Amino acid sequence: MRKSRRYLQPISTRPPNNEEKLQSKMLRQAMQECAIYETEESQKARDKAIATLRSVVRSWAKKVGSGKEADSCARVELYGSCRLGVQSPESDIDAVVIAQS
Repeated sequence: MRKSRRYLQPISTRPPNNEEKLQSKMLRQAMQECAIYETEESQKARDKAIATLRSVVRSWAKKVGSGKEADSCARVELYGSCRLGVQSPESDIDAVVIAQS
């Protein structure tokens, strides 16, 4: 049996607490006041890019997954400003692909 490595475990799986929700809300408000909040058009483009990335990973997982369901072999997780919902129009998309070995 392989030993579990610390870096493979999630840092936290709990949902955000009230303090964290308040901090996210305050950050979104500050970004809107400074006119650096993402537009609906740029959000649609970002959503399309994320969907394309997930599609590519799903296709790859089907090819290398040895008959397993693609979503059980690999998945895309977002993090950073995109995950928090506080990205600006110039923000990148922080994503990681998690796959079984």
